[in-house]
Amino acid sequence: MHKQPFAIKPMIFVGILGLASSFTAQAAPATYGNYTLDAEYISGAIDGPKQDGMSDDPNASWRELSVYPNGAYYDVSFSGESNNSMQTWGYDGNFGVHAFGYGDFFTSASVNYHEIFTNTSDVAQNFYFTFSVQDGAFNMDTGGTGRAELLLSISINGVVVARDQTTMTYYGDDGNGAYLATCESNDKGELGDYMKCEGADYWGPSASGRDFTLDLGLIGAGESFELDYLMYAEVSSLNGGGIWVYSGDPTDQSWKPFNGYFRNDGNGNGNNVPEPSSMALLGLAFAGLAVTRRRQRARA
Repeated sequence: MHKQPFAIKPMIFVGILGLASSFTAQAAPATYGNYTLDAEYISGAIDGPKQDGMSDDPNASWRELSVYPNGAYYDVSFSGESNNSMQTWGYDGNFGVHAFGYGDFFTSASVNYHEIFTNTSDVAQNFYFTFSVQDGAFNMDTGGTGRAELLLSISINGVVVARDQTTMTYYGDDGNGAYLATCESNDKGELGDYMKCEGADYWGPSASGRDFTLDLGLIGAGESFELDYLMYAEVSSLNGGGIWVYSGDPTDQSWKPFNGYFRNDGNGNGNNVPEPSSMALLGLAFAGLAVTRRRQRARA
């Protein structure tokens, strides 16, 4: 029994301010508040120049941009030589990506949350980043060859401290009605526990929603740093394979709130032991750190 493609829950559309009819041309990537949305595609092939999925392309069969006080929701679909679509959204602590298609195509969607945090106290304090990730999944519906990737990455001043990167490569039918596929992971830190290749079938792996708390170590008094949280989904296919991948942060308040905060865990002298995801920060020497140039895209 094939898994059913992911559908955006109705709650995503609550409070929409801008609709497809009022869409204006954008240049990818586009930033709304703390969120930067991006989308690219190729129709009829998997290689070659990528088209800007955020622009006002007349080839789009459906396009919707909904702008919020701090973020936006974007949905675009193409039909013709191939049928592919991408959704990317980020607003009010909720963000995610979905890429889907069949035929010969390439499509990708990403959203990056960016914020500068400053320890305004007079002592060094630990910084914690809490968030939740909802269910995620891969699927190849109808054979063919293709590739699908899902990346979740958290960076501090451009240095990746936590990552879950999963890639499925599909090689078609083995002649006996079974798919041929391989799964690869490139994980780092606690976030790497979100999705695993172990147990993946020919559709691909799946992940259950869960809460995360990352201890990013001590930040000196008066010090600032840039935090980027990237979600990226990519799919490509030849020979008619229907393929999709998705993930996102839930809006349900029963999940751990999306939040970054400072907390004094003792005397501020660095006696506490950070989680594995913060080990990369230990070599950055927080004394004297300056806010670095904002990265529009933090893909590892």
